[in-house]
Amino acid sequence: MRTVVALLKPRYHASFVTVAVGALLFAERPDGLLVLRLAALYISFNLLLYGGIYTFNDIADRESDARHSVKRMRPVASGRLGVKAATAIGGSLCMAGTAMAAALFPTAILACYVAVLTLNAAYSCGGRAIPFLDVALNAAPHAVRFLMGSLLVNRVPRPGHLVAWFCLAAGVSCIRRLVEKEAGGDAARPALRTYSAAGLALAADIGLSAILILWVTDGRDSAGFYAIVIPTYLLLVVSARRVPVARFGFERLWLR
Repeated sequence: MRTVVALLKPRYHASFVTVAVGALLFAERPDGLLVLRLAALYISFNLLLYGGIYTFNDIADRESDARHSVKRMRPVASGRLGVKAATAIGGSLCMAGTAMAAALFPTAILACYVAVLTLNAAYSCGGRAIPFLDVALNAAPHAVRFLMGSLLVNRVPRPGHLVAWFCLAAGVSCIRRLVEKEAGGDAARPALRTYSAAGLALAADIGLSAILILWVTDGRDSAGFYAIVIPTYLLLVVSARRVPVARFGFERLWLR
């Protein structure tokens, strides 16, 4: 059981807050029914579908993880779980999550599942080795999460909202690579050698600039949205580069 829980990576499940924000921002009247729908979506999307995606990522990363001082303890990299068994578990989780979504949610939300699976497949099948394309492929599913939350309450966000959320996620992804690189992750993940600390910092700054431009052009009608996105960017991206406590927290999250 502990091995299966490790595959599900519970520490990453905080990302579901993106879905919740998308739903709560656009809900006309948040109520108990919305809470139940969010709970069902969490089980279907985060626990089942993404549990399968995380499992397949661990299978794809098993050789590089085995060379990492910390990640080598992951179930597949350590050999505690064989590739065949992990494949069966990952496939079952993905199918169960998709089937649950098909039964409970509109077709538009099911399309978001397909988009997330496609983006993760592109990442695993070569995108991870291409500088900054890997950042984009990591960030795009978070924009899809935000879209999915709004679709849950029958709303479609503005394109600028999706772009801003993508920039936020891309900034976090850049900081993740910076943290992994500074922790000596190059040996286990050669793609990190193509990055420089200055280049990752510049990319993160460009993301913040893009969000600020969107705020100036769109913020009058979306004050609540940018009141969430901008402070979150400052907290998760800017502070992670300058505040040791924040950097330590991200190391604990990402390097396990």
